[in-house]
Amino acid sequence: MSEHAPGPTDTDKPGFKWTPRRIAIGVILLYGVILVFLNLHRTNVNFVFFSTSAPLFVLVLLALVVGFVLGWLFDDIRARHARKNVSD
Repeated sequence: MSEHAPGPTDTDKPGFKWTPRRIAIGVILLYGVILVFLNLHRTNVNFVFFSTSAPLFVLVLLALVVGFVLGWLFDDIRARHARKNVSD
């Protein structure tokens, strides 16, 4: 019998690895795709100054984007306020 040097294992090979973060991202993306296909029907929306009709998933995405932007802006304001209080 010949002795073989141990080769690289699957965990030592460079490339794709399943991490909890990648699994979570995959689950969230799958959920998003399912959400889109379940909400393809059009709905009427009144934006105070005008009205329109749009697929429901577009409105959900719009609400998510607006919420993200508002959260980012208010977090930035809070961080600047905290830095100002520290420097005083």
